[in-house]
Amino acid sequence: MKNIVWGVFFVLIPIGAGAQQVNKITRLAVSRVKQFDTSGLRVVRVGSDEVEATNRKGDILRYRMDRKRNPIPYHCGIAYQLFEFRKGYITRITTFAVDGNMAGELESEGEAIMELEIKKKDLLDKQLARIDEEDGNLDPKDEDQQIVLARVYDDRKRLLAEHYISTGYYWELQHMMYRP
Repeated sequence: MKNIVWGVFFVLIPIGAGAQQVNKITRLAVSRVKQFDTSGLRVVRVGSDEVEATNRKGDILRYRMDRKRNPIPYHCGIAYQLFEFRKGYITRITTFAVDGNMAGELESEGEAIMELEIKKKDLLDKQLARIDEEDGNLDPKDEDQQIVLARVYDDRKRLLAEHYISTGYYWELQHMMYRP
């Protein structure tokens, strides 16, 4: 079977001494989200207006910028998404407003944080490998196997819901396919 490689437009935004203007603007945008550790900061522009900032821990802060390099919100006023990873697995997604304060999606009961707890790592790894083999086009309806537990909180950190999710949905979150 031949591998098909799809072209994706990536532009590295330099953060070194020769890029003081970009550095200052980028650091200002990223620094609004206090929960994002900027140590080892690397910034990649994805497409025409989306930016992903990565830190030393492997966490990713995603946001969009206009031509004047100001953050522009996605849906419901959400401007930033922080994806936190541990040992290569996504463990938490948090959303923030343009000012960097935690903000929930109004259309979904104010959901601002989703914590993901892996209950059966070996089974998750097997399911993720199956989904990868199908390029993400497989959604096992395996919530009843209690592989990954999701806890959803509002911006005041009040628990809104707690339920098991499918490994297919976890795969989408792991690949950062979610956008507000």
